[in-house]
Amino acid sequence: MSKVKTFFSDLRSQVGLVIFAVVLVISGWSYSTRHIESTNNATVQCDVIDVVSEVNGIINEITFEDNQSVKQFDEIVSLESAQFVADVSRTQALLNIKKQSYKEAQNNVYLLKVDREKERQELVAETQSAQEKINSMVASIEEAKQQLQSSETDLNFLKEDFELANQLTSKKAISEREYKNTKRLYESKLAQHSALSSKLKSLEGLLAIEKNNLLNAKNDLVAFEESTSIVLDNAQAKVTTAKADVDFSKAEYELSNINLKRTSILAQSTGKITNRRVSSGDYIEIGQPLASIVSCQQKAWIRANFKETQIGNMKQGQKAEFTIDTYPDVTFVGILESISSGSGSTFSVLPPENATGNFTKVVKRMPVKIMVSDHLDKEFRIGASANVKVYLQ
Repeated sequence: MSKVKTFFSDLRSQVGLVIFAVVLVISGWSYSTRHIESTNNATVQCDVIDVVSEVNGIINEITFEDNQSVKQFDEIVSLESAQFVADVSRTQALLNIKKQSYKEAQNNVYLLKVDREKERQELVAETQSAQEKINSMVASIEEAKQQLQSSETDLNFLKEDFELANQLTSKKAISEREYKNTKRLYESKLAQHSALSSKLKSLEGLLAIEKNNLLNAKNDLVAFEESTSIVLDNAQAKVTTAKADVDFSKAEYELSNINLKRTSILAQSTGKITNRRVSSGDYIEIGQPLASIVSCQQKAWIRANFKETQIGNMKQGQKAEFTIDTYPDVTFVGILESISSGSGSTFSVLPPENATGNFTKVVKRMPVKIMVSDHLDKEFRIGASANVKVYLQ
């Protein structure tokens, strides 16, 4: 009986020790993990760049195989280029023609300016000449007026002598010879006076003609200058148009060269090329995907979908550790970079509508981006599953 009591007593002690050990282990594990959040709802993510054509054409050669490593700017597809070479020649010839037209338009403006300036100077010279003639005639008329005035004084004096001689002759007070001499002097002066009067009238008539000529010359000069402005503006407008044609043709020429270069399709990033969708001889169009380049070795991150109850104490810069199923025995280190502003379902094509009356509360998942600090010379593949821990302290 004592042996039985001893047995049960030892059994209770052992059970108690086991329970104590289990509680101790659970408490220790709970304490050690209370600053760690983990999830297995995570995948490897990296940049995926579609290889597309920027021109329409027929594939001449494909220089890659599926899942081959490529470097940035490696040629991976070439298109038939004969049409693009011809287009470069065409646009270059058109550019040369437009340049020549532009040069001719500039020369035309220069020649017009020279010719117009020459004609303007001639018109100015005509105007100045007419003005000088008027000035000369005004001086001649003034001189003729003075001469006529002096002649009129002499004529009046000789007229008085002639009338006196006429009276004396009738009285036989002077000789016939004296009378005739007085008469001759009077008649000579009268003829001179009449000639001076005619000259004055002629000069005044010529002055009126020259004034009209001056007015016409001035009008011609004004009209010429106005027409010159219009002609030069039109010629300059042709220069502007020709310059625009040159710029347009230059742009077409540059675009044709760009399109020729685009017949050689280059890798836009370093990585592995996969998902080949075309073959040599296929006709492809602008924007058509030909393959994809996955750049996991250059930049990879983990998209971990934590429950909304787990992210309350998460913040940028916290340390993270993760494993991926491809390398289950390797632990990688990362840094929490950001937490999404919305749940994954919110940004889906058909987000849930909870206002319809059939709402069931479900804990949402929030995408957390974790950057990979070191690949440890391991090759990552997009979409691979991962197990993630985030250290909150």
